Amino acid sequence: MRPFILSSLIAVCLSTTATAFAQEVTLPVIGTETPRGTGSTTALAPVVPTAKTLDGLVADWTGAGTGFAGTIVRSHGELVYTDHLFDAFGADDGKDAERLSRSDAYTETMPETYRLEALAQNDPAGQFGIPAPEQLRYEQNYGDLDRADTADLREVRVAADGTALQLLARTTTMTAQGQTALVVLLDTEAGDTERDVPFGTGLKTKRAEYAAQIAGDTGTLVDLRDGSQTTFAATTNPDGWANAIEAAIPLADARAIAVTARKPGEPIANVAFRTAEPVRENFDKHQALALHAGTIDDFFAAIDVSALQAGATERWNPRPGYHEAQFTSTEPLSRETGLEGIVQPYGIYFPESYDPSKATPLQLWLHWRGGTAHSAGAATPGVFRDLGERHDTIVVSPRGRGTSSWYVGRGHLDVEEVWADIHDRFKLDERRRYVAGHSMGGFGSFLMSVTHPDWFAAALPASPPSTQGAWTGLDFEGCDEMQFDGTSPCYTEANGGDPRAQHHRRLLENVRHVPIATYHGTADELVPSTGVVRQHERLTELGYRNRLYLFHAQEHFGPPVWDQWGEGARYMHRFAIPETPARVTHVRDMPFERATERVNSGGMPLDFDFGRQHWLRALEPVDAVTGRPTFDGVTKAVPATEPLKVPEAGGPASTDNAGPYTMTGLAWEQNPLAALPAKQNAFEATIAGARAATIDTDRMALAAKVPITGKVTTDAPLTLTLVNDRKSRTIELPAGTTTFTTRM
Repeated sequence: MRPFILSSLIAVCLSTTATAFAQEVTLPVIGTETPRGTGSTTALAPVVPTAKTLDGLVADWTGAGTGFAGTIVRSHGELVYTDHLFDAFGADDGKDAERLSRSDAYTETMPETYRLEALAQNDPAGQFGIPAPEQLRYEQNYGDLDRADTADLREVRVAADGTALQLLARTTTMTAQGQTALVVLLDTEAGDTERDVPFGTGLKTKRAEYAAQIAGDTGTLVDLRDGSQTTFAATTNPDGWANAIEAAIPLADARAIAVTARKPGEPIANVAFRTAEPVRENFDKHQALALHAGTIDDFFAAIDVSALQAGATERWNPRPGYHEAQFTSTEPLSRETGLEGIVQPYGIYFPESYDPSKATPLQLWLHWRGGTAHSAGAATPGVFRDLGERHDTIVVSPRGRGTSSWYVGRGHLDVEEVWADIHDRFKLDERRRYVAGHSMGGFGSFLMSVTHPDWFAAALPASPPSTQGAWTGLDFEGCDEMQFDGTSPCYTEANGGDPRAQHHRRLLENVRHVPIATYHGTADELVPSTGVVRQHERLTELGYRNRLYLFHAQEHFGPPVWDQWGEGARYMHRFAIPETPARVTHVRDMPFERATERVNSGGMPLDFDFGRQHWLRALEPVDAVTGRPTFDGVTKAVPATEPLKVPEAGGPASTDNAGPYTMTGLAWEQNPLAALPAKQNAFEATIAGARAATIDTDRMALAAKVPITGKVTTDAPLTLTLVNDRKSRTIELPAGTTTFTTRM
């Protein structure tokens, strides 16, 4: 979207009063910020605290954290704070503070103007076309230090044994002693005398009477009232993933505590006990502004020493709004450098209707290239309003192990790990799961749909490349040799991709049961609309449900700038994953699969298996390198008729789509003239390019206690395995068509 168009739209939108976050109709461009999630605690039976040994090992700290950043909970007599990850940017240099001193008055009067700041702050490279001079461009983080990885707090814990205050702090990265130092403030009595904090912090405090510095195996406690000092024992353990600093501070009666981390001798980089950071890219706004102002008095956590000694234990319950959730990744995927630690974040939004006891629909949102897990939370609140709140749906945004992983290689494994974590932690409606994303995330929406087609009921990719880079819609012999700077007349390569091998078109047969609606600007300067049109032509050729929304006044960043997703959300929520689809069509393209393993793997050996869907459990290729095994099967235990394929069209504007746009697509309708076939305990399948296949007879609704009749056509000898929850049966089939009867 060009600057003059955007500035005109902003002027129009600001003259209109918008409604609340849960509004039924939304306006383009402007919007209130994504609401931060809250939580509540439920008291549980106390658990006797374990005795703590000052050794830097964490096994004797047995309390459980919440798994959500910016939260405090008491568990097993430990006060456990979980910090936001990758937020150790320190103080603002004054630029943000000066700007916010002017703009906050506007956002208080009209909260929808937040969106204008969010777009500017999330567009430091000018990609969105936001009309702002260079001096008014802002980074996505508020702190202006280089991120201090070794001072990036992961969690802080406090316990009390009656003689000392025991402290454990862990960081995301630590490979040697001497990389991290803590500065701790302690409040022991009433009063508001302002005092200087020592150790070269540049801070002042009206709350603390004591300050301590902990570095390596040494702790120093200073009484701020008279300057007297006491040393105490501490230890640092950088081994493995412990990344722990442990100390016993000789103050048994502290009422409240504040904890900071930094590289030794450098400015404070990270502050603990921040429980109200607004939803931003790095969740560091309050931290950066407080450090700039020279005080962290707002970030003290209350300590009830007697309750901790008694083993106080609570359950923390997430409440509606946006949270940073955290999970423990796998060792092979993790490295102690930068953002690659073993603890990883993802964004999660709970709607106002969220009830943890009830199964809730799920929306997976995949960020654009250059984005993070929290890019949408910070800059496109409509994603959570339209895809989440208005449909009573949880929205989850994975990081993808980088800003430009394209959700392949390590990025694909990250999505699979997040998927496993959310299904372990939350009660989800597994028939109502959806995927959407913009740009690289649009590519990811197609990617996840074709590789995991039984995960989703529908998809909404926006500005989506059909490969890692782009496809122009052309293809002819010799095109790949006509290269200039990574581009040919057919394909554009991005971030080390293999665009021909990674083309979704190779696997579109897999989305028979995943209707796809695409948002795309006809003026897209990065992803040619010609390739996107060809992609949807293929879906229509296959007879699959699809919609293509072509926006005639938008370029590549049009969808996230306009931030209207309501119509696409309504389309997706028309569909549910079939419990037992009568027909399953599946392709396992080995060049595609090998490229997904190789590209952006960082040299990590990966072995993805995209050979399963619904009741197809496995499909093994004859040729594991260049093969393309295909499966087309029907269970006759689920009588079905072929649907009528009906063209769809719409535009030029509609509720939640300010337009102008043109929509074309294909819908399925029940054929009233077709007679439903009789139910049979039988199946048929046509298989090519495969040496083995496994099908689940229970999920096909086939009865195990009566004979099952199968008719299989294969172009090569095939090992067919029938399985259910109790047993399996293997049948060796020759090439050609074989009809057989068997029992399970």
